[in-house]
Amino acid sequence: MKFHSREEWELTQPEDQWAEKCSFCEQQSWEAKEYIIWEGKYWFICHNKFPVLWLENQLMAIPKRHVKMAYELNNEEMIEYPTVEKFVYDFYAWGSYFTFMRESLQNRSLEHIHYHFLPGKISYNDLEYFLKKQGF
Repeated sequence: MKFHSREEWELTQPEDQWAEKCSFCEQQSWEAKEYIIWEGKYWFICHNKFPVLWLENQLMAIPKRHVKMAYELNNEEMIEYPTVEKFVYDFYAWGSYFTFMRESLQNRSLEHIHYHFLPGKISYNDLEYFLKKQGF
């Protein structure tokens, strides 16, 4: 499994990132399948091929159905989500982790919702720095 930088991610994106096929929908059938570590009926969990801060133990939970916003998740997807959380909790049993997602489409890398799980702890100072860097 090879990890790539966020800069490489930016270089691989089409000029109009919403016009192309969704890479998460395609991820279920292309070479990135090697990054998938858990698969349910409605969700899959994978290592992020382009990890934030080079954190190779960063996971993402992604609904299999193309969903833009969390409020679009259906009952079946919501019922299975606690199983996703339990898998992530067990995966990070050796230490702390935190979760984030962008709920709006602004500044989002893809239109398909996805939850990030990053190992470690984050302080308010780290969060302030990250948000400032993102333009908030």
